[in-house]
Amino acid sequence: PSPSPVKTFPNIHNDYITSIKYNKITNTLYSSSLDGRILYMKLDTDYRTDKIIDNLSSIYSIDLAEESNLVIASVYSNELALFDIRAKGRVASLNGHSGIIRKVRINPDGNDAISISSDKMIKIWDLTKQKVIKTLDYHQSSITSLYVNKTFTKVITGSIDGDMYIMDMQTHSYAKFDELNGRVNDITMNDDETRILACDEDGIRQYTIGKVNDESDSKSERKIDFDRESKSKCEYGKTLTIVKDEIVEYKLMNNKIYVIVKYKNGMGAVFNIATMK
Repeated sequence: PSPSPVKTFPNIHNDYITSIKYNKITNTLYSSSLDGRILYMKLDTDYRTDKIIDNLSSIYSIDLAEESNLVIASVYSNELALFDIRAKGRVASLNGHSGIIRKVRINPDGNDAISISSDKMIKIWDLTKQKVIKTLDYHQSSITSLYVNKTFTKVITGSIDGDMYIMDMQTHSYAKFDELNGRVNDITMNDDETRILACDEDGIRQYTIGKVNDESDSKSERKIDFDRESKSKCEYGKTLTIVKDEIVEYKLMNNKIYVIVKYKNGMGAVFNIATMK
């Protein structure tokens, strides 16, 4: 039987929900949509909603800088928009991509950001100077998924052709660790950075990360040993089978005990992994 959600949220947007973010400090849920609005919901006040902005073009992704009260959004015009949560106003507009910016992540202090795009580029931004400081082009097709760890030192990306890479933010060295059969919908890493979860149309694959081999033929690429978990630990491609065709995005929370899922119909739900079959 399917597990029951802890809480089901109402339809608060008028179009497809593109991103959901949670601020654990303020217990607030943020969401963006193709309707051009960024809304937030205080989870301890009867789930009332308010807006940060509602007159943008379609929004594809948002992220929060919890230490600086900033929200960054990727919008339809291939630009990044930076907002101050307290003032509910735009701080800056950042241009540099030539295609749709699929995902954007900002570090907790609000000084740096990283974005991926359909133009096959990964861009690292200095938000204090409001400019691109590094462009990486090792993907061969449109980049669809992005994960950045809490310390903003490791980046994992996946593309529409199934290629997945891990990159060191300090040295910008990178390694390709697998190639799936199709689009990588989402990707994440556990807190101790020893496992990776990647989601494609067939389900979720789990990887363990081995030792780094610095003896590489390429100056920019390091070889890293990656092993898929054995079926006794993780059924290949069949983990977290929650109506897989309807899942748009998932996030693991609270040391990977809970998973928050976003559906194509605009609804969101939280599941307890321990009770799932």
